[in-house]
Amino acid sequence: MKNSGRLMSICSDEEGMRDRGAARIFGLSILHTGLLLTMLITGMAMLTIALTAHAIAPVQQGSSAENPQVQTLTVAQIIARNGAARGGIDAWHAVTGLSEVGRMEQVQLSTINGIHKPRSGAHSTIGGGARDRSVPFTLHMQRPHKMYLEIQYHGSTAIQVFDGMQGWTVMPTSSGAVAVKYAPQTAHAAATQQDLDGPLMDSAAKGTKVLLEGLELVDGRNNYRLALTLRDGQVRHLWIDADTFLDTKIDGTRMVGGSVWPVETYFSGYKKVHGLQIPHVLDTAIGGTRTTERIVIDHVMLNPVLSDALFSAPAVTSGP
Repeated sequence: MKNSGRLMSICSDEEGMRDRGAARIFGLSILHTGLLLTMLITGMAMLTIALTAHAIAPVQQGSSAENPQVQTLTVAQIIARNGAARGGIDAWHAVTGLSEVGRMEQVQLSTINGIHKPRSGAHSTIGGGARDRSVPFTLHMQRPHKMYLEIQYHGSTAIQVFDGMQGWTVMPTSSGAVAVKYAPQTAHAAATQQDLDGPLMDSAAKGTKVLLEGLELVDGRNNYRLALTLRDGQVRHLWIDADTFLDTKIDGTRMVGGSVWPVETYFSGYKKVHGLQIPHVLDTAIGGTRTTERIVIDHVMLNPVLSDALFSAPAVTSGP
């Protein structure tokens, strides 16, 4: 986050190194969570995997013959099958909140002719995958857009909280914890993020226009590529597995160092949680680099009892 860099400038060299590391790990924002309700995107822009360009087969007469194993479906049919595959619209509507406990790891993906291998073969570069050297986090979310994220890093705690209208980032520094209020554009972005149900469920009611653009291979599997035009005019793309009808990845953009970078987030490791299919591995890739941030979810709790105070303004010194 931009404010994190400003905060680090007040630290001594030795403490600043530690604090900048925490800020880099903590540069998280919510982009999407098809099924997890949230997407954690790290600000480690220069340590993430290069985006892969795939050739898209336009959806038209004859495309089914070219891909006989893939059904030709309408957007409405894909949306319905996606909802059913994820556990059903009624079951998701019954979810009022969600908590996740997990860890973040930086991983290196091998590439062949510019195309990365499946992420199942990714090599962790944080402690070889050892949990004692990964970065643990706890995330709480509540409808409609409340969020509390806590990260432990080298003995320090960083927090990001959003009450539905305004948010704050609490960063550890050499002079103690400092809270910085969200900039107006950051608060607006957080308030307009996808809700707990993900982007396709109730898409029409949310004002999201969905267009089927074509078929595309993702990690060797056929996927329907959907263009999503959100109510505010933003355009994103979502890939739905043509066999399981679960979310495979979503794209977007993120401001990093004052520049707009393309971002892709991959969903895998699906597990059932009280009948809902939820991905437990999320790989976030920011364009132009060779590594990615991996989010591993160890535990998910649906409808936890969360106090409103958890999402209120932090009681710490305000920063610049």
